[in-house]
Amino acid sequence: MGDLDGVANALLDNWARAQGKVVLMDEYFQARGFIREDGEVESASKVYFTALNSARLALTRFGEYMKTRRPVEDALNDYIDTTYTIENGDEG
Repeated sequence: MGDLDGVANALLDNWARAQGKVVLMDEYFQARGFIREDGEVESASKVYFTALNSARLALTRFGEYMKTRRPVEDALNDYIDTTYTIENGDEG
């Protein structure tokens, strides 16, 4: 995450935490089932869809934020153009 700024790190962390919970609950439901023998849903199901939606929203926000960031290559090209272009427009 060293190439990301603070906001991007926080957004990615939000997604990772929410997605981690979804994965854990998926494993839990895989082992136990989603519906108990008495016909009731497992209590974890009450937060499952909240976690799933949180992961979806966090990933969407991260993606939207990253679209606003200029690629490093563009910034480097701008620096090179600005630093190494002679005033008359010739490259030197």
